[in-house]
Order: sequence, then C-alpha cells, then structure tokens
Amino acid sequence: MLFKNTISNLTRIRQVAEVLLRYGFEDVVTTTPLRRLVSQSRRLRWLENDERPVFQTTRWERIRLIIEELGPTFIKLAQALSNRADLLPQALIDEFEKLQSNVPPFPVEEARLIIEAELGRPLAEVFVEFEDEAIGSASIGQVHRARLHSGEEVVVKIQRPGVREKVEGDLRLLHELVRLTAAFLRSQGLANPQDVVDAFERSMTKELDYTSEARAMEQLRKLYEDYTTFYIPKPYR
Repeated sequence: MLFKNTISNLTRIRQVAEVLLRYGFEDVVTTTPLRRLVSQSRRLRWLENDERPVFQTTRWERIRLIIEELGPTFIKLAQALSNRADLLPQALIDEFEKLQSNVPPFPVEEARLIIEAELGRPLAEVFVEFEDEAIGSASIGQVHRARLHSGEEVVVKIQRPGVREKVEGDLRLLHELVRLTAAFLRSQGLANPQDVVDAFERSMTKELDYTSEARAMEQLRKLYEDYTTFYIPKPYR
C-alpha cells in the first residue's frame, strides 16, 4: 500500500507541475524540486512579457483556475483560505471567493445502494418515500428528501462513493507539495504553510465523519431545546 501511495503521489505531483506550467507558473516549477518531475523541454523560462493567451489574465485569476482544475479538495482549501486576510493578498482572496464546490449529484441508484449497505436492510423498510432528485450536492456528499413509515419527513445525507479515499490521497499530495515548495511559499510571505495544511486536514477529517457530526447535532439540540427562534434538525440513527 505504501508503494502504491508513493507512485500515486508522484503521478499526481507531476500532473500538478504540468498544470502550473500550463498556466504560466514556470517560476514555481523551476525554482523548486518540482523541476525534477518535468522534462527539460517543459522547463520554460519565466518571462513577464510572455504573449501566451494565459497571460491575458492576472496571476491571481490563474491561481484560481489552477485550483478549479485540481479538484474539490483544493477548492475547499482555497475557500478556507479566503477567510485568511492575514495570510493572503486581497486580490487572491477575491478570486478564491468565486470558487464553488457544488458538483453534479451522483446517480440515485448508487445513493440507494449506499444507504442499504449502511443500514443493513432494504430502503423500503426504512422509508415510505425517497426522492430520486437530490436537493443539494457538493464535493463530499449529497442530500435527498424522504419520509419515514412513521410519517416524519427527513433529509438523508449520503457521502459520495470513494470520497474518503480521494480526500485522503489529496491530503497526502498537499503535504508533499508543501514539503517540495516550502521555501518558495515562505519567500512569497506564507510563513508556515505546513501549519495551514495540518489545520485543513483536521477540518476535512471532521467533515468526513458523519457520525461525529450527528453527535454534535444531538448535543446542540439538547443545549438549545428551549429556544424557539431557530431549529436544529434531529439526527436519526
């Protein structure tokens, strides 16, 4: 497994290096160990007056485009960093605020199979109605309306298949990228890039743990049970 993860990381890091080059960030690649992962012919010289179409956009816009191409985990990291005016320039924060993590829902057939596998019984034994169309979909999971046999209306939150492995792989990749580019990032004013990734990893680990989320919701319901100005959903197990 370790060997497999190492190969996977190298492949993804090489892909990241190629994306950086494509968006005109030769300075990042050629001044860090990333240069070892791309061929000599791809090590283009950084020129401020380069006439490639990509240079019709600002550096900050290009960073956002890179994040979008690298996928949901990187988008979530950028969204988290959009609240850190102490770390990033406002122009980059403005670009990160444009990022959206909404993604198309996965097929309802998969959602039904996941629920049945988790509950250990057919869907019809739990819900009298289960809507095929998701009412919300994001990078981690999606939500469907349903109704229990007791008549209670509920929403069912289903984790996207394979997302845990994908996020864990991306987190390993982020740690490795920070290790390879730490000196460059510090030269750009990001003093403790590893701390940023560590905090993000803790946040993502919590987000993937639906059981912990349900416990927290139960605690909040008890804490605010006498309040009438807002409603905290009741989790079902």
